[in-house]
Amino acid sequence: MDGKEKVKFKIKQMDQILLRALLKHIDMLLKNIDPHEQRIGTLRDKLQSQDFEVGLSELELISRLRNGCKVECYPEVERIDDGLHKKNVLDALAAIKESEILIEIITPEMMPELRYVGVASVPNRLASKVWYEFEEQIKNMVPPRDVLIFVDKSRSEITYDSALDYMQGPLKFVFRFDKQTGKDIDYYSMRDENESMHEMNPPMDIILGILIYDRVLGRDLKYHLRGRFIENPAVSREKRLIAEKVTSIFLG
Repeated sequence: MDGKEKVKFKIKQMDQILLRALLKHIDMLLKNIDPHEQRIGTLRDKLQSQDFEVGLSELELISRLRNGCKVECYPEVERIDDGLHKKNVLDALAAIKESEILIEIITPEMMPELRYVGVASVPNRLASKVWYEFEEQIKNMVPPRDVLIFVDKSRSEITYDSALDYMQGPLKFVFRFDKQTGKDIDYYSMRDENESMHEMNPPMDIILGILIYDRVLGRDLKYHLRGRFIENPAVSREKRLIAEKVTSIFLG
């Protein structure tokens, strides 16, 4: 076996390992799913179509939360849009400690510039995706309800820092200098709260925070979820604690 054949063999071997791990991962998740429950057909259709990655994220969401929450899949909510009452379907409703939180999960793909070229100036795409979910799915809900945004970043370039920038404001450096001598006195970093989600769009404070997570293959050849919850500093401590509990159940 020459060098090229060895490389091909190793790639094929890794593909088989990843496929087996994914099948085991899905099998474990399906144990928390009743095939006859209401609206589960939506999930089944996604898993059997080109929306497989979206379906997998939603399967993870519903199944893993059921390890510690009562979860309704694809709940209907009512919202007012241009004066008209409309019904939207979200991804999940989690109930814990007499509190209910609606959850929307986003499964972004990598920017084409990065996937096919490898070089690009990367904007904070997370901000635009969360804003779109708010505008199209949860804005003007009747009555207003708490929401968590989950982001499966397994196939994208989105980072934890992008969530921090959006929730708390982008990180900036401040330099102080003596006007007479022109010499630097000191410098420090700070987050510009004026550019945070709360300051730029206060109605979005129904969003308690953003969970960014990744699907990682461990040494045990099983998939594990690794992530970080970025809270919205504008919401109450009580709500933040409930949100942290829900996200910790999901991450396990």
